[in-house]
Amino acid sequence: MSSHSQFYRGLSMVVAIAVGCTLGARPSSAEDRTFCVTVKTFLGTSADASAEHRIIFDNGLIYDLPQLDPATVTVYDPAQGRVTMLDRPRQVQSSIRIDDLIEFTSKARAAATTDEQRAQLGLNSKVKTSDRMIGYMIQFSGATYHTSTQKPADPKMASEFGQFFDLASRLNLVRNTWLPPFARMTLNDRLTSSGEIPLETTLTIKRGEQTNEYRTTTTIDGLADRDRTAIDEVRGMMTLYKEVAAGDFPDA
Repeated sequence: MSSHSQFYRGLSMVVAIAVGCTLGARPSSAEDRTFCVTVKTFLGTSADASAEHRIIFDNGLIYDLPQLDPATVTVYDPAQGRVTMLDRPRQVQSSIRIDDLIEFTSKARAAATTDEQRAQLGLNSKVKTSDRMIGYMIQFSGATYHTSTQKPADPKMASEFGQFFDLASRLNLVRNTWLPPFARMTLNDRLTSSGEIPLETTLTIKRGEQTNEYRTTTTIDGLADRDRTAIDEVRGMMTLYKEVAAGDFPDA
C-alpha cells in the first residue's frame, strides 16, 4: 500500500461523520437562479463520454443526476445545511450535515503534518496560467489540471456552481471516491471569485510509466420538461426511501 493510501485510510478511520441537519450556508431566496449544467467526462481521445452528470439548480436546491449510471442521486440543500444521497437499486437514502463536511475537510488538512503529506494532498498547490490552453492550471502529486473558462450571463450562476463544486468535492473526500480534492478546490475558488465556471478541463495523471488523461466539458442551459420530471421523481424518492446512517450507505 502506498504512503498516500495509508495516510488516506488512516484519516478515514480517525474522522467520524455525524448525520443530521444544521448550518444555513446560504439562505434560499427568490433571487436564486434556475438553470442546468451538464458535465461530460471523456477518457483519453474517446468521443464517447465515460460519465455524464446533469446538475439542476432549482431555487436554492441542487440536484446532481448521473445520466449514464443513475444509481446514486445527490441533492444539495445549502439553506438547510444538508446533503442527501439516494440509492435507487436499494431504495435507501442518507443525509450528511454540511457542517460535518466542512469539519472533515478541516481535519483532513490538519492531519497532513509533513511536507510529503501536504504535497500528496495538494494542500500547497498554486493556481498558475495554463501553458496548454487559455485559462488556468494547477498540479500536485502526479496530477495536473488545465481548464479554460466561461462567464455565465448571470454572475450568480458562477457563484452557485462554485458552491456546488465545493460541496461535491468535500463529499467526495468523505467517501474517498477520487483524487484528493484540495488542489481542484483551490482552482474552483479562483474561478468562482472571477465569476467563471469551467468550459473544458483536462486532467493528466502520471504514475510511474503510466499516464492517463481525462477531458471534461461543461455546458449551461435552462431547465427542460425532463428536468422538472426528474425533480419530481427525486422528491418522491426522498419521501419513500428508507433513511440509513452515512456509514451504511452503499459505496460509490
